[in-house]
Amino acid sequence: MNPIKHLEQISQGFIIYDNDEMILFCNTVAAEILNVSKDCLGKKIEDIWPAFVREKKLHPDIHHGFALAANSELSKFEITKEKESTGLLFEKVNSKEEGIINIKIDFLLDHLPQGIIIAERMSPRFLYVNPIICSTLGYQRKELLQLKLSDIHPPEEMTRVQKSFQNMVEGEITYVPRMLFKRKNGTLLPMDIHAINIHYKSKECILGIFTDMTEMVAREQSNKEAYQQIKKQEQFLKEAQKISKMGIWEYNFENDELLWSDEVHDIFETNKFTEKLTLESFLNFIHPEDREKVNESYDKHIRFKEKYDIIHRIITKNGNVKYLHESCQTKYNFKNAPVKSIGVVRDISEIRFQELESQKQGLYLKQIAENIDELFFLRSADLKDLLFINEVYESMYQRPVEEVRSNPQSFVQSIHPDDLTKIKEYFKTGELDTEHRIIRPNGEIRWLHSKTKWVKDKDGNKIANVGTSKDITIEKNQRLLIEERDERTREITNYAKMVIWEVDKNGLYTYVSENCIDIWGYDASELIDKFYYYELHPSESREEFKKATRQVMTSHQNFSDLHNKIITKAGTTRWMQTSGIPTYNENGEWKGYRGSDIDITEKKGIEDAIYEKNRQLNILIQSIPGAVFRTVQADPPKFTFISDYIQEITGIPATNFLEGITNYNDLIVDESKTKLLETVSKALKTNKRYQITYRIKDIANHFRWILEIGEFATVNTSIDDSVIDGVLFDITSTVNAEEEKVKAVMDATDAERSRIASEVHEGLQQLLVAAKINLELSKQQLRLKENNALLPAYNLVIGLISDAIHTTRSISHNLMPKQVKEDGLIATIKSMIAGFQQSIKINFYAHDLDLRDDNIGLNLYRIIQEAMNNIIKHAHANKVNINLTYDHNLISLSVEDNGIGFDYEAIKNSGKGIGIKSIINRAKAIGAEIEINSTPNNGTLLMVSVPFAKQSLK
Repeated sequence: MNPIKHLEQISQGFIIYDNDEMILFCNTVAAEILNVSKDCLGKKIEDIWPAFVREKKLHPDIHHGFALAANSELSKFEITKEKESTGLLFEKVNSKEEGIINIKIDFLLDHLPQGIIIAERMSPRFLYVNPIICSTLGYQRKELLQLKLSDIHPPEEMTRVQKSFQNMVEGEITYVPRMLFKRKNGTLLPMDIHAINIHYKSKECILGIFTDMTEMVAREQSNKEAYQQIKKQEQFLKEAQKISKMGIWEYNFENDELLWSDEVHDIFETNKFTEKLTLESFLNFIHPEDREKVNESYDKHIRFKEKYDIIHRIITKNGNVKYLHESCQTKYNFKNAPVKSIGVVRDISEIRFQELESQKQGLYLKQIAENIDELFFLRSADLKDLLFINEVYESMYQRPVEEVRSNPQSFVQSIHPDDLTKIKEYFKTGELDTEHRIIRPNGEIRWLHSKTKWVKDKDGNKIANVGTSKDITIEKNQRLLIEERDERTREITNYAKMVIWEVDKNGLYTYVSENCIDIWGYDASELIDKFYYYELHPSESREEFKKATRQVMTSHQNFSDLHNKIITKAGTTRWMQTSGIPTYNENGEWKGYRGSDIDITEKKGIEDAIYEKNRQLNILIQSIPGAVFRTVQADPPKFTFISDYIQEITGIPATNFLEGITNYNDLIVDESKTKLLETVSKALKTNKRYQITYRIKDIANHFRWILEIGEFATVNTSIDDSVIDGVLFDITSTVNAEEEKVKAVMDATDAERSRIASEVHEGLQQLLVAAKINLELSKQQLRLKENNALLPAYNLVIGLISDAIHTTRSISHNLMPKQVKEDGLIATIKSMIAGFQQSIKINFYAHDLDLRDDNIGLNLYRIIQEAMNNIIKHAHANKVNINLTYDHNLISLSVEDNGIGFDYEAIKNSGKGIGIKSIINRAKAIGAEIEINSTPNNGTLLMVSVPFAKQSLK
């Protein structure tokens, strides 16, 4: 290949001439620039362009380069840029000279459209490579110049490479076809090489011109395989037609052209080279008695699309009468006008005219059948007898052919159970054209295509049934795999509402899956090569979307789960979830993207609805006068959600609890933690909602009463890791109000007690004392002596009055003991205990607590007093422990006995137990927490906790 020819493919003008200034080459661009025709070849420059010769020395802007002469030697030249032209003109400076080939040849070689390598003959070391060969092999120029032949060829090609290079050294021009080269990425490609021996940089070199033949090789291989397949099919069809005496014809309605296969010409005994065929000429061959029948049948087929399947006679060109079986199908255009009929004609004359049972016919049939690859068989008209079957049966069924010959129905045993019905149907109709499976004795399953046909005499009577079976296992399995793959793809894309697409580097659709019409409303043909992907995006944000996606695409990045909107053909908006990956051609060059769009419109709507619901729920939560929470009952429990209202309750932001900076359990007072844990554990066992009141300390160290209501969102076997949803209400003001209310009642009660005590002490007791005094004075007046009968009665009255005085004093003291304020709580309790010591053993322990507060001291005294009264009356105990302590701003009281105990829950819910209610009310009156633990036969424990600041102690 002459490299000068490549100069026609570039956009610049070139002329080349020899030492005598004889023009050797002028490309089309140069001829157009200089306004000359290309017949200037062989003429001198001054004869064609005298003005050019005169003016050439006037141009100071001279550029040096080289041109290749016809003798394959390089001559030095200079070029000038014409002011009004777009091309380059060449002029020779001198003739051959030593070292004439220098680096300025790069200007010419860099613009050639094919790869160029210049290598030393002896080394061979690369001295020059042009941009085309660099991009083809995937190297930078500096990289490629450092390589050797062994670096750019696979090892298996090196013997051929070395031999070819030697031929290049020895010969002037060498052509090497399909040489394998190794790219930088390791892939191989074939290239044709044209080599020329040249001088370059004062060295003997070889210049190689390389042409990438990858596509050519692929096309040649594809064409070769396709051609072989076509020839094979043509040969198979030709042999099949010849064997079965069946021909194919085609009639074109537009030009009245009738085409016959060779077998049809043989049947009609015509010359395929000289016979001109038309529909009229065909009709002339039909037997006069059958012509009307044929015309009528074909006319109904064309007009009403009825089946054309007919047996008729013909008279051949040689005058022979033959019976033909003919059928056809017709194609129509969009106007429903017939365009083309394609038919099959078969010569059935021998079947008509000869006895099938004759030995001669059987031998002839056997010779035909044994020379084809398909299973061929012939059955009697009643389908019971097998008249003939060829030896192919043994290789196809892997069973002895004599087995089916002796028992014609035995082949059914090999039919796959799922296909048995269609085969049995054959024995009813005699007609079969289907694919079915057989099972060989070794269990192997094979696919067959079986087809049968009735053989009839001239009167239309059935005289035999002929059939063939072909093994199509390989083709069938391939089809099934393709169908299964395509079906899976369709099922997945349809189920997922997914569109598969491909776009080129500009974003133009080159492929779109068929189901896009169900999602986008467009047929695939409306998008491919017509729409850019961003054109489906809403117009108001299209440019922004295009800019953002183009940045990703031009950087060849993968992307996934990109949510974007598209406008369907109907104008509706749908949300897509888009993912894509870059695609590359066989040279490793980026050519576009392949990806998918999943319709997430419904999901997006649900998400938006959920978002709106959550927004509304959040507004509702934030408006609740309580802290809504979700907590995982780990150790310690941790909030996974807590509304901002928690700051109103505790003074601590919600984020502190969520980030683990503050643990809510640390705010709960110690005496409430056990109670809270027990309450939650009990709710877990019953899976019911719980409600509990307890106290916490806020950030200012103030006590607050909390009402917690909760239920389990998820329940595990243990309380750990269970999830609780609930609300925390600050009921401090309510509790305080209740305490004030109870305190008011208690104060009123105590005031009434004080009044009654005062009345008893100041009134009744004084009257009794006065009565006793007066009665004792009357003793002297009555002169009651020891032996007086009235003396016993007098002494009894005096004793009763003394008892009444003692009793009223005791009642007055119990109603309003003045020692609490005067003597302190501890001394008052000890005084009270002394009155009970006669009937029960009492152990009293008290912290050094000198409490003289009327309210708290009096109520604690009353609680102990009421508890002791209950123990004496009901417990049947013989031992009582009373403890009164103060620690961490908290007064703790406990009263425990070893009596018979009672059912606290039953008493509390029955409305009875006035003493217990009095204890509870007095605890509430002073803001105390109270807990009573008692069960039958296990004694009773009463615990009271009262917040009390240290500075309140006197």
